[in-house]
Amino acid sequence: MTTCLPPITTPFQACNVINDLLAQGANTDLLHHSSPHLPLLLNHLKSLLPHVQQEIPHPDPLFEKAFTTGTIVGESYATSRLMMARAQAPPPSPTTRFYPPVVHCTSPTLSQETTTNTTPHQEHQLLHVKHRTKERTHTIAPSSHPFVVLLPWGGSQRRQYWPVVDHYINTLHCDVIELNMPMVAVSQVRVELLFALYQYLADLLGGNTTCFLVHSFSMNGAWTNARLQLIDQHRNGSDMFARCRCIVNDSCPVGVRSPHIDPTERVQRLLASSRAYMPGILGKVTYSNSKLANIYAIGVLTSICHDYFTANAPMLVNSESTAHQETILDMYDTALTDQMLATFPTTHGQVPLLLLYSDGDRLIPSDGIELAATMMERNGAVRVERHLFHQSPHCMHFRRHKEEYCAVLHRFFDRIGLVVVHKQGVLQAKL
Repeated sequence: MTTCLPPITTPFQACNVINDLLAQGANTDLLHHSSPHLPLLLNHLKSLLPHVQQEIPHPDPLFEKAFTTGTIVGESYATSRLMMARAQAPPPSPTTRFYPPVVHCTSPTLSQETTTNTTPHQEHQLLHVKHRTKERTHTIAPSSHPFVVLLPWGGSQRRQYWPVVDHYINTLHCDVIELNMPMVAVSQVRVELLFALYQYLADLLGGNTTCFLVHSFSMNGAWTNARLQLIDQHRNGSDMFARCRCIVNDSCPVGVRSPHIDPTERVQRLLASSRAYMPGILGKVTYSNSKLANIYAIGVLTSICHDYFTANAPMLVNSESTAHQETILDMYDTALTDQMLATFPTTHGQVPLLLLYSDGDRLIPSDGIELAATMMERNGAVRVERHLFHQSPHCMHFRRHKEEYCAVLHRFFDRIGLVVVHKQGVLQAKL
């Protein structure tokens, strides 16, 4: 379990915490630490400290938000480790079953959904979305009809992707299980949401011929899907993804030529990753802000080093223990990248993949997605289809090119035998 920093609202407070961490490092024989990365991270923290000191006389109004976002991201590197520990542990007995709220979709405009308006639901709550004519129930009803696992992009709001939900519900007649994984949240919150989703999907798939497809947006959705796959792999006797008919990836995943990177490069990538969090920090779609990027990166490093020196301090005296490394090594974990680009294509290469991306994406460039497609094919994916949209922003392809988007989606479903076209022009999912 990781520990969280106390609330830091000013550059002065942040500067004091960082100086304390640097002092702890200076007073500790780092050469006896079994983690080789701690001295390097402290050196990076020291080199970035002037960016905080410069803020003390005239702090940026967004300093606290940038620094806090970084500290939470630093803590949430532990999500995969905590998730795997839980996946490998024996299930609790008796198990309390979790059933998400059922909401109804009648139009592509969320504001018109009376059921949703009269029963407000949190933005990051797991939902089961159905057509309004379907009976509202919290029980699992066996069905041979495929359902969609929709995993939105980080920082999105339900109203932004509700038109896609509406298309699956009212055009393709598929139920939608939707989880908008919060982009900035502590590991415990993310793990609880992951296992709630996994348990519910397992219940839906249990004991009948139901199958499903995954539609993920950006790396937030792709990582959620990868984590579900990892949980499934470590559950004895489970192979949920044998029932997966296809995966649709919108604006993801991104390929990396060398996933196993050295510590210095990892910090540089950390600065680059701030682009994904910048819209949430700034409150607008802007990916570049060098000053706030540095503050964000300082927050990440502060969180990791603080966790090392506090939560794991009793372990430092035991030279044979490696448990204290984990909070730092989480930052270098490549399990999700390996899962998306190598492991899943190898173990489930028969699952068709559709990649929807754009040459106008300023967050995840088209060549990064094409590299991911090549890597997945090289590792065993037998069917990887690509479609490039022209000049639409990140995750906005459905909004900017709806007819083209739907036509590509329907043709893909038709080619893999997932839909049939009725004479009236209505698409209906089939097994």
